[in-house]
Parts: sequence; structure tokens; C-alpha cells
Amino acid sequence: IRVYSFNSGQLIHRQKSDGNGDYNLVIPTDDYITVIFMDVGNINIRPRTISPILPDEYEDIPWE
Repeated sequence: IRVYSFNSGQLIHRQKSDGNGDYNLVIPTDDYITVIFMDVGNINIRPRTISPILPDEYEDIPWE
């Protein structure tokens, strides 16, 4: 999981999930962000992007 500033594109935070796919992000900004979920170990899985969004409004969305 990578989090970027929506306005500047600067990387704010990155986090790996555990073996169960769980993760915990603490985002140190109140500005709009871009969240990218990716599996760097499997190129067949496409990254998923959620943007623009405020950190306090984000809810985890099921992958379906």
C-alpha cells in the first residue's frame, strides 16, 4: 500500500500487509491523498487506486 499527496504526488507513507492481508495505516496529513494497493510479487494483479480522498473519510472497500 502506498499513499501519495494528491496535490504534489509526493510519497507520504508505504506499508506492507501481513500474511492475512491486514494492514494499519496512520496518515500524517489532512490533505487529499491517493491510495494505491498493489501486489509487487504478482504482476498479474492490477494495482487499485482510490483518489482523491481525505484520510478521515476512507473506508476499506472489499476487493470483490
